[in-house]
Amino acid sequence: MLTDTDARGVDWDLRCCLHFLPQPFAVDDIARVLAVVKGTRDGDPWWWLLELADGRPALLRGSQRVAGWSYWRSDAQSAIASAPYADWYCGAACDCFSAAYPDQLIPLDVIRELARQEAQGRQPTRREQVGAALAARGDAGEGER
Repeated sequence: MLTDTDARGVDWDLRCCLHFLPQPFAVDDIARVLAVVKGTRDGDPWWWLLELADGRPALLRGSQRVAGWSYWRSDAQSAIASAPYADWYCGAACDCFSAAYPDQLIPLDVIRELARQEAQGRQPTRREQVGAALAARGDAGEGER
């Protein structure tokens, strides 16, 4: 059964990132995940384009070390736009992030992918895929009959 958090597109990595590396917002403040560029342990960072409950866009960058999000060398930075936006959250969030962290360049391929997902829709999380499959077959999450 999908939880409210799952329905908003919050995946396990986002939950862990915000749990172990607190930001000015928490999981409960996220209205929906607009786009995700997945990273790798000890490699490329994760990027999340978020819409917060108050309508403001936010961009979160998280780097996970091989030992996981709780490892002392993992890190995260975020930026939140000062006002809600009617459209193109990606541009507003990237501008805010670049202003807040001028030494953290956002790779062009990341900006393009975030913008593409915002325009066309992001790939559903695994839990969203399972929830949709269960709903399609009429299973309310009560297990096999």
